[in-house]
Amino acid sequence: MAVSSWCPSSAFLYLLLWISMETDLLQGLRIISCIFFPLTNFSCTWDAEEGVHLDSNFTLNVTQVLGSCGEKYMEALTCRTSSPHMSCSVLVYSLHSYYRISVSAESKMGHTESPFICLLGIEAVKLSPPRIKNISSASGQSNCLLVDWDPLTYSQISNLAHATYEMEYQAVDQENSRVQKTVVPFAVGYTTLKPVKQCNFSANTKYAIRLRSRYRSNMSHWSDWSEERMAETPESAPSLAPQLWRHITHHDPSGNRRVLLLWKPLQRQHENGRILGFRLSYLREGGTERAFFPGCSSSDSLSTSCTVDLPAEAYTIFLKAYNHKGESPEATITIPAFNQTDLPAPLAVTVSSASDHSLLIWWAPSKDPSVTGYVLEWCVVSQNITCRASWQRLSWQTTETVITENIEPERMYNVSVYILYNAVAGQPFSQQGYSRQGAPSCGPTLTPLAAKTSGVYLTWKPLPLDERRGFIRNYKIVYSSKDSNLSSIMVNSSVHSLLLKGLFPNKVYTFFAEAITDGGSTSGPSLLVKIDVNDEQWTVLFPILLTVTLLLLMIGILTCVQKMEILQKLLWPPVPDPGHSSLAHWMPKIFLDLGGPQEQYSLKAETDVSVNHKDISGTIQLLAGDKFNVDLLGGHFKAGLSGEGSRMQSDVYPTAINCISEQGLCPTSIIFGDHCDEGKRPAITEQVEYSAIIANGYMGLAGSPNPAVHVPLLPSLGTENAGVLG
Repeated sequence: MAVSSWCPSSAFLYLLLWISMETDLLQGLRIISCIFFPLTNFSCTWDAEEGVHLDSNFTLNVTQVLGSCGEKYMEALTCRTSSPHMSCSVLVYSLHSYYRISVSAESKMGHTESPFICLLGIEAVKLSPPRIKNISSASGQSNCLLVDWDPLTYSQISNLAHATYEMEYQAVDQENSRVQKTVVPFAVGYTTLKPVKQCNFSANTKYAIRLRSRYRSNMSHWSDWSEERMAETPESAPSLAPQLWRHITHHDPSGNRRVLLLWKPLQRQHENGRILGFRLSYLREGGTERAFFPGCSSSDSLSTSCTVDLPAEAYTIFLKAYNHKGESPEATITIPAFNQTDLPAPLAVTVSSASDHSLLIWWAPSKDPSVTGYVLEWCVVSQNITCRASWQRLSWQTTETVITENIEPERMYNVSVYILYNAVAGQPFSQQGYSRQGAPSCGPTLTPLAAKTSGVYLTWKPLPLDERRGFIRNYKIVYSSKDSNLSSIMVNSSVHSLLLKGLFPNKVYTFFAEAITDGGSTSGPSLLVKIDVNDEQWTVLFPILLTVTLLLLMIGILTCVQKMEILQKLLWPPVPDPGHSSLAHWMPKIFLDLGGPQEQYSLKAETDVSVNHKDISGTIQLLAGDKFNVDLLGGHFKAGLSGEGSRMQSDVYPTAINCISEQGLCPTSIIFGDHCDEGKRPAITEQVEYSAIIANGYMGLAGSPNPAVHVPLLPSLGTENAGVLG
């Protein structure tokens, strides 16, 4: 049998836990705020810890007392609610009495009550909204308005000086106009209120105005807003100078320039009235009087540009806008002299996205004290859209701005920043950017250039500018075969060719490329390539062999052309042409000497030899019959060669003489002394190659041929007096 026992220490712990929970419950309940609505009710709101308001019932106690937290004056007014509701209201008619306020809570955990607060009813009042009576313009002040409204009644506030008013106003019919709020100062008596002059407005602008009020207390609340009233300020002269810029569109070598002057219309809040036109004037460097450009000072308020021709000197241009009330401050820009050195550009410029339709531009400020401002230019960079530059002129204190004019997502923009040095523009610093980048509209197309052992060489072209839609950061080449997983290689945007190695021969691979921007990636068309070893080797060797063959053939042709004469002599050596020899024109003179006895005859042959005997070519044969005795060594046949004009003579026995050639004819005229037989004179040919003189037996004498005498023939001399031995 189990015996229960009471542990004093456990009871003590339980008591401590209960006290702690009661303490937490008491600390977890507090009044946040109370609101007095005049002549209606009094409402309070409280807060509690989660353990307190869970399944709790709440009671609000409002007791009117004498003085601040004095004795009870009337019985407490109560209202009850339960969680999760944390507020309730009681009827209270007097705002000028003191009240003590508390809230109590009851739950399973027990009962607790919040700390009480004491306050004067009007200190927590929410007044009724004011009623505006009239708004009018202030005489002579185009940026001021007079506002008049009804004062509060005594039932709400006993002293008007204890009230605070706030005015809210906004320009009507202006884009991006902001709501402005200001506390309205005013002069009051005890029950009267004078019109208040407010001067935070722009001239010639229509405004929507409303008011609200509040008792001067930390626990009071702002009233609801009054109904809006419309008011318009009067016109005045334009309050801001227009923005002025220039483009030098053309210049000739002598320095004459064509300049396009540009300006922007004033913004509505700075026009201060209807702009009637612009006045454009200039001052030549070193001049003292200004002059107007013909045709540029226009009364057309929509005109924003003018083209002028300027000589090589420096000119300062002035621009003013004007309306019925006067002229604006003037804007200036200086066109430097033609030969002036360009001024420095900013040190750095960054372009980043501000939104889908805006760009944030930042540039490094210049430390030059002559800086008077900056000019930004930007336009879309496209192969299909003409660049029409937008621009903006900024003050010298500005180092960053957001541009929104003509900005579209996924288009590249070129932004240039100029520094103005005393209104003279320096060199630009340009940078590109996107308001939002997207994935390219198409991917790269791969082209195989060559297949090598276990690899393929791929190339691709850069994407057209309009299809990039962002900065190309990388290209990814993806490839696979039927029995392998996808593999990829990443390269940077400057690479447009790649040699892929480690591929297996006799396999078909699929390749495609991806172009990657900050906004995404797009794949190009697929390419199928088969790696074949034999075809690969032939593909590599064939161009090499063809190139070497053509090169050798060209070298051979050039060698033949340059060495034609040498080759001709080697392959076809020249053969002397006897037809061109002087033998063809040899005219021998033969005399038959019959002065001796009949048994003896003397044969004399003589000729003129005009060349040295060493140049004679060919052979002359002298043949004698059996009875014709020729003694070459003994002097019967005497020959002498002594150069040009030398003579050769021969004496032989009387015998019959025949003169023949290889063709059977003698090429010369034969004279037999005084007994020349015309009928027996042999025929003559014009040209022969060889000649022979044959001496045979005469008068029936049989003879045998004598040894031949060989004499070299003469070559073709080309002279009239050349001769040969016959």
